[in-house]
Amino acid sequence: MSVENDRYCVCVVEDDLLVSKGLTSLLEQQGYSVEAFATGQQFLEKASSLTCCCTLLDINLPDINGLDILSTLRSRRPDIMVIIITGQGDIQTAVKAMQQGAADFIEKPPTAERLRDAIDRSLVRTDQEDEDLPGVPGELRPPLTKLSRRELEVLALLIQGHQHKMIAHKLGISHRTVEVHRARIMKRCGAQSFAELVRTAVLSGLQIE
Repeated sequence: MSVENDRYCVCVVEDDLLVSKGLTSLLEQQGYSVEAFATGQQFLEKASSLTCCCTLLDINLPDINGLDILSTLRSRRPDIMVIIITGQGDIQTAVKAMQQGAADFIEKPPTAERLRDAIDRSLVRTDQEDEDLPGVPGELRPPLTKLSRRELEVLALLIQGHQHKMIAHKLGISHRTVEVHRARIMKRCGAQSFAELVRTAVLSGLQIE
C-alpha cells in the first residue's frame, strides 16, 4: 500500500543538476515535497533541522564519500531513512551502504514506480526492529529460502563481484554450471536484472563479506 504522499518530504542529495531535477519532478508528481542539495556538505549542515522522512543519496558525490555521509547521518539523525542512488558500476558500494544501514538502493534513472516502491519500503522500515534491518544478522527470508545451499554460495560470490570463471574455480564446478545456477537464482528470486537480484538478496538477509 502506498503512503499518503502529501504528508511527506523527501531530501535529494545529488550533484548532477539534470538528475536532481528529474528526481524532484518525479517525486513532486507523486505528491511529495522535495528539498534538494547539490553537495554532501550542504546536506549535513542542515541535517539537525531536516523534516524529511527519507533521503535519496547519490553514492558518488564530489565532496564527501556517500558512505561517510550515511555514517554521519545515522549518528545524527537515525530517524531519517536513506535510499542510495547508484550508477551501474556502483552496485558493490550500494551493497556496503545497505550493510551499513541504508534502506534500499535504486539505479539511475529510476522509474516513478521504482522510486515510489523504494520510498514506501523505507517508511515501513522505520517501524521495524533493528534485527529486521539490512546488515544485522538474522534468518534468511523469502525468496532466498527457495534457494539451495549451493545457489546461496553462488549468489554471495556474484554479489561480491566475482566473475563466472572465478566462481567456477572457487567452488570446483564448471563455468556452464555457474551460468545455470545464476539463471535459476534469477528465476526463483523473480529478479529482472542483476541489480534487482542484489537488492532482493540483501533485503532478504543474505550476509555478504
